[in-house]
Amino acid sequence: MENRGINRHLFLLFVSLSILCLLIFVINRKSLAAAAPDPNFYYYSSGRKIALPLSKEIIAVWFKQGVTAEQQRAIVEFEQHSGLFSERKDILLFKMALLPLSEGVTKENVIQTIHSLNTKSEVQFASPIFHFPDAELILMDEFIVKFVSSVSEAEIRAFNALNDVEIARKPEWTERYTLRVKDPTNMNTLKTANLYYESPITEFAMPNFVRKLKPMSVTPDDTYFDEQWALDNIDAPEGWEISTGSSDIVIAIIDEGVDLGHDDLINKLVDGWDCVEDDDDPTPWGNDAHGTACAGLAAADTNNVIGVAGVSWNCKIMPIRIASGQYWFWTTEEWAANGIEYASDNGADVLSNSWGGGPDSDTIHNAIIEAKNNGRNGNGCVIVFSSGNSGGAVSYPAKYTEVIAVGATDEDDIIWDYSNHGDELDVVAPSGLCNLQGNIWTTDITGAAGYNNRDPLILDYTDKMGGTSAAAPEVAGLAGLILSVNPELTADEVQFIIESTADDVDESGGWDEEYGWGRINNESALLEADEFPTDDTLVGWWKFDEGSGDIAYDSAGNNNGRLGALEGADSRDPAWVEGKINGALDFDVDAEEEDYVLLDPIGALATDNVTISAWIKADDVTGGVVHPIVTQYDQPNYPGYYLYVSGNLPKFYLSGEIAESVDTIDTNEWYHIAGTYDGSDLKIYVNALLSGYKSNNINWLQKSV
Repeated sequence: MENRGINRHLFLLFVSLSILCLLIFVINRKSLAAAAPDPNFYYYSSGRKIALPLSKEIIAVWFKQGVTAEQQRAIVEFEQHSGLFSERKDILLFKMALLPLSEGVTKENVIQTIHSLNTKSEVQFASPIFHFPDAELILMDEFIVKFVSSVSEAEIRAFNALNDVEIARKPEWTERYTLRVKDPTNMNTLKTANLYYESPITEFAMPNFVRKLKPMSVTPDDTYFDEQWALDNIDAPEGWEISTGSSDIVIAIIDEGVDLGHDDLINKLVDGWDCVEDDDDPTPWGNDAHGTACAGLAAADTNNVIGVAGVSWNCKIMPIRIASGQYWFWTTEEWAANGIEYASDNGADVLSNSWGGGPDSDTIHNAIIEAKNNGRNGNGCVIVFSSGNSGGAVSYPAKYTEVIAVGATDEDDIIWDYSNHGDELDVVAPSGLCNLQGNIWTTDITGAAGYNNRDPLILDYTDKMGGTSAAAPEVAGLAGLILSVNPELTADEVQFIIESTADDVDESGGWDEEYGWGRINNESALLEADEFPTDDTLVGWWKFDEGSGDIAYDSAGNNNGRLGALEGADSRDPAWVEGKINGALDFDVDAEEEDYVLLDPIGALATDNVTISAWIKADDVTGGVVHPIVTQYDQPNYPGYYLYVSGNLPKFYLSGEIAESVDTIDTNEWYHIAGTYDGSDLKIYVNALLSGYKSNNINWLQKSV
C-alpha cells in the first residue's frame, strides 16, 4: 500500500508538471503569434545557455515541393533585405537554399525577413543561421531529446501532443529521440527545444542543427597555400573533403620535363621518358620550368608543411619531356606523338598538355585517338589540352573532339582576353596573365634556374605562372581526383562529369564559346563521381550526330536509337545540343512534337543490370505534359522501359513497375536524369542523387508487356 501511495504521488506530480508545461507552452504560443521572435537566441548545453550569434549575411529557406526556381526568385527578390537570388546556394543534402542578405542589414532586418518569408504559402519555413568562428549552425524543424528513464512511451507521446511535436526518428540502438516541430516557422524549433530542456522529464534537449564546419583535415599546411586563390575558385578545399586523390591514379605531364629532385614533387613521381633525348631521364634543360610548374599545379606533394598545394594531393606524376624552350616550345611531330603514346602505353590515366598551336597533325591526332580509345585498358585516357593564348580560335590539338579543351579565367571568374575560345572549348579554369606576369603559385626548378631565377627568397617556387597553360593541369588534377573516386569511369564519362558540374559563371544558361560549359567545380564534380552509376551493360549514354541527322549513337554498345516524336517519323523535331553533352534533349512545349530516343529491342535489359541516363531541359514542366527521354516501349516479346518526366517529376518505368522521383525539376534548367535496375530494385536519380526507388523482387521476363 505504501508503494502504491508513492507511485500515485509521483503520477500526480508528473501530471501537474505536464499541465504547467502546457500552460507555459500555450502562453509562449500566443506570444509567438502576436509578436516578432525574440532576437536573443540561445540553446542549452551542459546546464548552461549557449548564445547563438545571428548571422546578418545569410538565412536558410525550405521551399515547398513543386515551387519552381522562377517562383522562388520572385518571392526572394520581393523581400526588401534579401540579396541576389542568383547568389543563393542550394544544399541538396538538406533540400534547403541558403539566401544571401543585402549589405548593412541589422539583426531586426534579419528577423523581419525570416518572419516575412514564413508568411508565404510557397515557403515551408525560413530559419536563421548562427555564425561562429569555426562553424555555422542552421536551425531546422527538428530537435533531439533524451527523456529521463522513468518516463513512459505513453507519457512521451502525451507531452509531444501537448506541444504540437511528433517523433521523426527513434533508432533502436539509442535512447535519443529526434522530434519534429509541426510548425517550424517563427523559430519555434529553438523555443520548443529549450522548453523541453527546461522540463523535468528530460535529461537534455537541443535543436538538430545543420552544422557547416571548417574542415580540419583537408586544409593543407603548405607555405604558399593562402596565396593559391585559384584553388578556392574551383572549390578545391571542399572537394578534398570527398577525395584527396589516389596513388593508383597517374597524371602524365607531357611538357618540357619535370624537376625530378624537387622537394614538392620527388615523392609523387613514377618513371617517365625523355622523347627528345630518347632516354629515361626527363629532366628539363636550363630554365625550362614550364613542365615543373604544370606538375605542381596538377599534383604537388600537399599538406607537407612546405611549398604549394596541388589539385590532387595523392595522384602520381609521370614526367614526359617532348620539348625545350622557356618562352617557346621546340618540338617535333614525332616527339609530341611519342610522348602521348608513351604515357598511354605505360599506365597514365590522365594526360595533361599545356601546349599547342599550328595546323592539324595526323601524327599527333592518331596518337591522341589511340590513347583515347585504348588507354586505361580500354576505358580511355582522359586527355586535357590548353585552348591557347592568342585570343582567337581554339588551337590544335585542343580542337580535337577526343580531348578536353581548357580556357582561362581570372580571380573574378571572368574570361581572360587572351584565352582562345570557340566551338571546341569545353571548360575554363582559373589562371593569371601570360608571359611570366601571372599570379598563380606553383613549383619552379630548384635553385637559381627557372622562372624565379632572380628571387632568392622563393627560388624553388614561382608566382609567375599563368595563361591557359596553368588552367589545363588544374583540370587534369580534377580528372585524377574523379578517377580516384570512381576508377571504372570511361574517359567520356570523366569529361561528362567535369562539363556537367562546371559552374555557369557567366549565367549564359548552358554552353557558350567563351566559357564552354563553365568554370570547373571540384566539389560538385566529385559528388557526382561518387554517385555516378557505372555498369558493363550501360545502354544510355547517347552521342547525337551533331544536328546533322536523327540517329542517337550508343557509346557503350550497338543499341543505337533514333530521335522520334509522338506523331511518328514525319513529325520528328530533333532538339539536341551539338556534341557538347551526351544525351542532351531540349524538350518542346508542344505535346505533338516531343523529342525522345526510341531504341531497338534490347532483350538483355530484362535480366542484366542496366543504367539509362540523359541530360534534359524542358520548356515546360507544368500541368500534365509528359516528356519521354529514352524508351523501348510496347515492343512485342520484350519488356518495355520508359525513362520520362511527367509534369515536373522524373520517372522510370520497367514492365509495369515505376520508380518515381521525390525531387521535382524546373522549367528551362538542365537536369541529369538516370534510371537503374539491378535485377530487383528500380531506382531514379536526379543530378546524381538517389531520388526514388521501387523494390519488388520481380522476374521481369515473366511480366506481360
